[in-house]
Amino acid sequence: MHIIPPTLISFIIILGLLLVAFSYRTYKKLEQEQQHRLQILVDILHKEKKIEKILKKQSNTVEDLEKSINSKLNTIRVYLINIQFSLSEILH
Repeated sequence: MHIIPPTLISFIIILGLLLVAFSYRTYKKLEQEQQHRLQILVDILHKEKKIEKILKKQSNTVEDLEKSINSKLNTIRVYLINIQFSLSEILH
């Protein structure tokens, strides 16, 4: 059976601790970057929701205007038909 020298065991333990410390540091750095990216996406999502609300309001306004214009056009059509009928009655 081979006996492992204490210096080799110490070196392996130190190397393992360094690997653990480096991995932990890398993990924390990556975690912070991902949290920052996630916050950016959340901010973009909030901006998009605000824009959606504004566009919905504008869309409703446009639809209301369209209905009003169509109603007025229908009223004008009826008046024109009445005038045309009246003129045809007068001329005949």
